Amino acid sequence: MALKIPDNPRNPIAAQAAMVNLGKTFALNVTSDFSLFFAMHEQDIAEHVKSKDRPAPNTTPSLGSLPPNIPHALNIIHQDPKLPEAGVRADRKALMSQLNEGKRFIYLFGHIAYEDVFHQSHYTNFCGIWNRKVGAFDACSSYNDAD
Repeated sequence: MALKIPDNPRNPIAAQAAMVNLGKTFALNVTSDFSLFFAMHEQDIAEHVKSKDRPAPNTTPSLGSLPPNIPHALNIIHQDPKLPEAGVRADRKALMSQLNEGKRFIYLFGHIAYEDVFHQSHYTNFCGIWNRKVGAFDACSSYNDAD
């Protein structure tokens, strides 16, 4: 998972993750739900995803099938209505300062569901919190699991 914070405030903050089927057969009926979330406090993402106030994800509703060992990029632009894109663009310096001071947090999380070739349902949840000091996402304390 990677985060792109362009120097130019006219460009949106975005993240990217890669989804890879590590099995030996196709993953079928693949659906994904992933989001980039800005928060003023550390969040329990497992609770956030259940919230009725959570914005509807602006993601691809279905990917169909996913062949083995071929990465599929997930490109994400934040979609938190409490932090409109215009605000992120205009106030980039303040946002960066808040991130550096630990006063704002950025999460990248998602849920991937699929069926195996035997039509058994499976899922993977993932969550990362942006660590500005190392320039990478650290695993969240919750919502990183699979069946």
